[in-house]
Amino acid sequence: MSDFTSFAAKCGLELEPFQRRIARALCSDVEEVVVLLPRGNGKTTLLAAYALWHLLETEDARVNFTAATREQAAIAFEHAVRFAHRLGDERLHATRRELHFRPDPSSRRFTRFMRVRPGEAAALQGLDSTLAVIDEMHTATDSDAYVAMVGSLKAKGARLRIISTAAPSADSPLGHLRARALALPGAKRKGAVVEAKGSDLHLLEWSCPEETKLSDRRRILAANPASWRTWEVLRKKRNAVPESSFRRYFMDQHATSGESAWLPEGAWDRCRAEYEIEDGERIVCGLDVGGSRAATALVYVTEDLRIGVQTWEGEEAVVYAEAALRELAGRYVVIEAAFDPWRFGAQALHLSKTGMRMVEFPQHDSRLVPASERLSAAILERRLRHPGDPVLDAHVHAAVTKQTQRGGRIAHAGGRHTSKRIDAVIAMAMAVDRAENRPEPVKLLGWL
Repeated sequence: MSDFTSFAAKCGLELEPFQRRIARALCSDVEEVVVLLPRGNGKTTLLAAYALWHLLETEDARVNFTAATREQAAIAFEHAVRFAHRLGDERLHATRRELHFRPDPSSRRFTRFMRVRPGEAAALQGLDSTLAVIDEMHTATDSDAYVAMVGSLKAKGARLRIISTAAPSADSPLGHLRARALALPGAKRKGAVVEAKGSDLHLLEWSCPEETKLSDRRRILAANPASWRTWEVLRKKRNAVPESSFRRYFMDQHATSGESAWLPEGAWDRCRAEYEIEDGERIVCGLDVGGSRAATALVYVTEDLRIGVQTWEGEEAVVYAEAALRELAGRYVVIEAAFDPWRFGAQALHLSKTGMRMVEFPQHDSRLVPASERLSAAILERRLRHPGDPVLDAHVHAAVTKQTQRGGRIAHAGGRHTSKRIDAVIAMAMAVDRAENRPEPVKLLGWL
């Protein structure tokens, strides 16, 4: 451990007390070590320094990094490469995805390596690691990559090191691993630190207890042990993201049911305003079409995020929605209309023939997670204004944030079969996302 502390200092990394505690776990002989910390506490940087130390200190070292995406795994790898440059060790040679140890710097032959691996399990089969690393395991959608990395520990003394923020649900791969650790004899919480240690598995976690309030400065700071994570920094994060995201990413609280309030109390009401949308203004539309047991909602938004809304019920609502879009095109400049292709494909084709730009917006997590985050930010920052429409208000108050592998998204409380409607919120998220996520116009700078 003292050797690693000295090594980290040479890399320009002066370890804080919590980092020294993590380092002791990383440097131990326990096969699997899991470290869970809120975002921004330097866990990836510390792990990168440890991986580089392992590369230099271990004969025939074979270090394999992976994450849900190769890009995520590359973050820790790039930290390790920067540390290698600081050391100035001529035996270390970096390529785009690999770091080699060459006993003879003048030769291309290497005897040890560090590599970034794709997150797909098929690409991880057959590895032989002395050190396997999984970064941000909370993003994993299944346990295949974890199983493959465990299977790569073939050499005597080989180790697996996992770092992450909180699990999206108890039924996720990280949730299962954490539950296995907490089932070990002697698992305990002391303040912000949860620790569980067995002969083959060691969990070390900084988090807030479940009952922690958002105003509990002492507990939230304790769960963010890095000296640079001040209350001012965390308060700004709290004001910028939904409560569920703040609890998961900045308090390291693990989701259980996967659902929580998507807006702080009063945030929506503070965006209520009186205004007009004048004829000829530029608008972006979002359309969520329901069926017999859901509402159909058309939300349109100006470039400065003033909201207009129309809603209908029943099977004939799709006809009214098409007519409403035509009417809006007669009053305003419709930049584009985003729609879910599941129920509105034929009508969208008709509208596109009139010159209206129709954009498919499938309601997958890959689209709705960023759209939900963008809508929440617009409300929390009070950039969005709404008219106080009673139907829209009811839909907003009926929605929750559901945690997915990609992050939090707006969803029905209790699932899709609830009688409460949130269709207008989904349509609003679609419209705001498209209004704020438009490419900059191409500018002609000159001729060559």
